[in-house]
Amino acid sequence: MAMSQGAKNDSSGGITQASQKKVTTDPAGTGSGGAEPGRIPMSDDSFRSRAKFFGDLSAAHYQAVGGTEAAVNDMTTTFYSKVFEDPILSVMFRSHDASHAHKLALFLLYFMEISDKFFRDSSFTQLHAVHHKAKSIPARSQAPPGAGCPGGNFTASQRDAWKSHFVLACSLHGLRGGLLQDMADFVDRAMGHYGPFVGDRSDR
Repeated sequence: MAMSQGAKNDSSGGITQASQKKVTTDPAGTGSGGAEPGRIPMSDDSFRSRAKFFGDLSAAHYQAVGGTEAAVNDMTTTFYSKVFEDPILSVMFRSHDASHAHKLALFLLYFMEISDKFFRDSSFTQLHAVHHKAKSIPARSQAPPGAGCPGGNFTASQRDAWKSHFVLACSLHGLRGGLLQDMADFVDRAMGHYGPFVGDRSDR
């Protein structure tokens, strides 16, 4: 679901500020330390294989949003404003600050082949670990049934709400037609890594 890009968890299980530890300066796995800092080696096949695994994003999506990193960050800020207003999603986050939107923007920029900044202090392993730990947050039991149970899988309701907010934010920031569908497909594939999804909690 990409809830917590590069974030780490505090002792309560909530998602907090992103870790500042550097994991790699060569996120595409090229072994070429001479690449321009902050840029993806565009001819790298391993990068393209990883990108296609998540979805078919490109610089066209970047330009449609506004063609700047700030514009992409504005889009993800809109997205997280909706997430934080949604009781079955907001409960998964201990802090509702701008770091989440910033990390998601960097994550998208990576797959748009614009910037490798996300993987300078994060990794897929860290990303998956944070989402796994977030499942155990105790406050899930106090949220509406769609938030599920502490320790349980994410719910189909959470998945659907996440995608709905994401696609709406994309549409509000200039993505239309096939480009918008690409973003919807991207979030479907990304969320698929955090299934299987379950039904809402039964409070009977």
